[in-house]
Amino acid sequence: MRQLSKIAAAFILSLMIVFTVLGAKPLEKPIDINQASQVELMQLPGIGEVRVKAIMTYRTKRQFKRIADIIKVKGIGRRLFKKLQPYIVVAPAVSTNTKVIQ
Repeated sequence: MRQLSKIAAAFILSLMIVFTVLGAKPLEKPIDINQASQVELMQLPGIGEVRVKAIMTYRTKRQFKRIADIIKVKGIGRRLFKKLQPYIVVAPAVSTNTKVIQ
């Protein structure tokens, strides 16, 4: 009887996990990985605290020029990049050297 209770508890727990994951709200718009906050980066699939820190450390040294550059971040490989691809963007850099033509 005790074994059955453990199996039932494990089954219920796994169902709760599945419904939580499936019920996760998709991102409304892609996240700019050069500008995103820690909270925004945490919304990305497969990105936790350690990877957020790695992304933020990387971008303090250099900006991402294209989304594929995220593979250069420690802990992010091609497989994770494929999962991230629909959810990330790199916005064009805004130049501060623009001249006003009169």
